[in-house]
Amino acid sequence: MKTEQILKDEGGTLGRAELTQVFCEKLSLDKKVASGLLETLIDALVYNFKQGQPLKIQGFGSFSVHQKNERPGRNPKTQKTVTISSRRVVRLRPSALFQKRLNNEI
Repeated sequence: MKTEQILKDEGGTLGRAELTQVFCEKLSLDKKVASGLLETLIDALVYNFKQGQPLKIQGFGSFSVHQKNERPGRNPKTQKTVTISSRRVVRLRPSALFQKRLNNEI
């Protein structure tokens, strides 16, 4: 099955199962190996981000970890004011090459 068909069948959502299927197709791997590859990739990314280190994937983009401070928020249903706790977030800055591929310029 083609990658485009996988995404079309799943409504455009690319989850773990779909990524595993894409790895199987593109890399001729069996499902267990492809699943292990995906888990290893995710573990490596999480480990890197927990260390606060940026990550650059050539031709894709740069990931960086940022700290968000505690701030006031509002529950839209009840209008009650709540405190949103501080947390770390990952940001992606797409590369110029990625953006060109996205906009069919390459």
